[in-house]
Amino acid sequence: MRRPRTWGRGCSTCGRFLLCVAFIPFPTRLVAEHVRDEGARAAALTYGITLTVTAVMFQAVWLYAALGRRLLRADADERLVRGITRSYLPAPSSISRPLWSRS
Repeated sequence: MRRPRTWGRGCSTCGRFLLCVAFIPFPTRLVAEHVRDEGARAAALTYGITLTVTAVMFQAVWLYAALGRRLLRADADERLVRGITRSYLPAPSSISRPLWSRS
């Protein structure tokens, strides 16, 4: 039996998202260990980048599911789906904005 061409892309996207989630404890520990020394800035930057990449991957999973209604129920409310999609679009840029600010 032949699988649809999008099957591999969807699994790959979900897998990358789960890898990001599994990686979160590492920068969290870095922040905890270096919160009071000179490594705090690098630890916070690593933590911020990790969460930004995780947010981007979560958005990719949602867009894969929602666009073309690949993984949504047939009776899913179109207005609600559009609203959720619209609410996720600014997330990665608003999360990463503090990373680029100088203080």
